[in-house]
Amino acid sequence: MRHEVEIKVALDGPATLRARLAEQGAALDGRMFETNRLFDTPAGALRNAGCALRVRTARPCGADGVARPDGLARATLTFKGAATPGALRQRVEIETGLDDAEAAAEILAGLGFRETVLYEKRRETWRLAGCEIAIDELPRLGWFAEIEAGEAAAVETMRRRLQLERQRAVETTYVHMTVTHGTPTAAGGHELRFRE
Repeated sequence: MRHEVEIKVALDGPATLRARLAEQGAALDGRMFETNRLFDTPAGALRNAGCALRVRTARPCGADGVARPDGLARATLTFKGAATPGALRQRVEIETGLDDAEAAAEILAGLGFRETVLYEKRRETWRLAGCEIAIDELPRLGWFAEIEAGEAAAVETMRRRLQLERQRAVETTYVHMTVTHGTPTAAGGHELRFRE
């Protein structure tokens, strides 16, 4: 079990942050097209507790954000515990790799969970000074940066180093953004897709 500490900051676009990362000597780890599926009980027990259960499929993509047909998909199952309030979020995160995301979704359904949220995201991941910096694009919502590290001080130091304004920090999650701005589904959930 590990604790994740992260901050999310709204961006006007990716160019300035990419340039700052390159100037600082950050390493580009890859670009992925993600499909994130959140599961919960019919009564919303996980959401009500501030927790999340996610099946993520990530496919390599080019600079244009289009998933490469030859790219091997990676799938993970993640539990996220309740987060501390505020822009600098700290929470327990337990994650494991999956051989088959669809089989995992079927298992969760068999255990009584239902898919409540689906959102797509284009993510570019960089590494610098022990931090993971993600540049994310979400459909209709635009661009965000996420800085993640093991300690709050490291996250704050990196935010300042990359000149990301604290007042542009976003306290809400991508899941909440999807529920608020996404399209309702026939099953009572919400989704946010690039090809809507």
